[in-house]
Amino acid sequence: METWVQLLLSALLVLNLLVMGLALAAGLHRMGALGAQIGAVATRLEGQMSAALDAARATLARVETLSDSVERLTRDEVTPTLLSARATLAHVETATRSLAEGAAGVRRIVGGAEQLSTPAALAAAAANMLRQPGGRAGLLALAAGVAARALLAARRRPQAGRPGR
Repeated sequence: METWVQLLLSALLVLNLLVMGLALAAGLHRMGALGAQIGAVATRLEGQMSAALDAARATLARVETLSDSVERLTRDEVTPTLLSARATLAHVETATRSLAEGAAGVRRIVGGAEQLSTPAALAAAAANMLRQPGGRAGLLALAAGVAARALLAARRRPQAGRPGR
């Protein structure tokens, strides 16, 4: 009986080893198929990444070309234009300052002339002139000059009803 038990146990052990061998073979077969799928996916990804890298390299080359063009444009055209504009603005500022100074001088002259054009100022100037030595003669000469200019201006002006000369 003991041999039957040993024989039965040996048969069960062989059967167990056979099942385990089949399971191991099936697992290895699945792992091989999975490895092939992973290899195919890796090959596909490599091809896609290669295309993406080529596109990125081409884009980078275009960006470098654009950068060189912008740098050249800035160096050759924009910088000289800015320098010219700065010089022009300096000239405009100088001219504006000169005009402002000239306008201030004209305002001073006009202010002085306005002060002398009032009757009181003219009378004061005439009285001051009369007090000076030779002032009466100067005032008479001035009056004669003004009268002569008025007569000459009246002669040059065409009169109403008479044709101009």
